[in-house]
Amino acid sequence: MMKILIVNATILALLIVCSPSAIAQSSALLHDTELSAESGRINVKLLVAAPSDSQGCKTASSWRWGAENTCPNTLIGAVEVRVNTGLAFVPLSAFADLGNPRIVRIEGRKGEGRFAVIVIGGDAATSYKATLEFRKDLLLERVVRHGEFPAESWERTIYKFNR
Repeated sequence: MMKILIVNATILALLIVCSPSAIAQSSALLHDTELSAESGRINVKLLVAAPSDSQGCKTASSWRWGAENTCPNTLIGAVEVRVNTGLAFVPLSAFADLGNPRIVRIEGRKGEGRFAVIVIGGDAATSYKATLEFRKDLLLERVVRHGEFPAESWERTIYKFNR
């Protein structure tokens, strides 16, 4: 069992390090799958995996989205947003606390080059909808709303980057 874990972690680490498409990444994850969406010249990929045994869950109360009083079964390990042929910078803070993601999609927005990446995760009482707003390859903001109480439980992060 230990050999399998080491081999899986090594393969995943090599894929992340050697892949120029790894834009944002977190700790080593196991049993990875990919959620993806495509719309015109926009491509989105999320690497979704279970946390490794060594990574563990520090405390269940540290998880805000997708899990309640427990650690999530899956995490987002990496996000790639490709606009035309370029890659958008997606900081770890845009996805690190989104547990148990299930769906990703792209929605158009009014304005030149504007679009949103929508991540839906959790289930029932732990459900959420995260909206990452972009203008071309620039992340503008992140809004996460609770699935059952979107007006009462939400957070918003505004991103400002030098160009």
